[in-house]
Amino acid sequence: MFLLLSFTWIIAGITAEIPPAMHYRVKNSSICLHIKSSGYQKEEWLFEKELIVLSKNITPMYKDKVYYNPENSSLCITKLNETDSGTYSFSFINSVLKRQTETHKLIVEDISCSDNTKPASGGAAKLCAESLFLYFQSSLV
Repeated sequence: MFLLLSFTWIIAGITAEIPPAMHYRVKNSSICLHIKSSGYQKEEWLFEKELIVLSKNITPMYKDKVYYNPENSSLCITKLNETDSGTYSFSFINSVLKRQTETHKLIVEDISCSDNTKPASGGAAKLCAESLFLYFQSSLV
């Protein structure tokens, strides 16, 4: 019995995945997705299964939508709308020549922060509060 439990824990440890970083934004805003790892080569950014960046080159379809920083491999997406919601993945070959992936989940919502409109979800409520905070913070500077 102990051997079976030990084997189960070993398998669980090997197959465990890091959950994606969650990001919430409002429509018409921007976001920069940053990478935690370093020492990579042959990098690529994907939206769902669609290629955005390959070896530091932005694909033509995304040329007017994203900015890629080759110094730190961050991906900035502008003029967000609901169709930009989804999973963004950064894949690369690490220093020990293994493929590694970092994942970001983006949710874009078209919300109004007026008193008459109730946000659709908890994420939207957080966005509304953060957007108002950033607006007032930037207007004080």
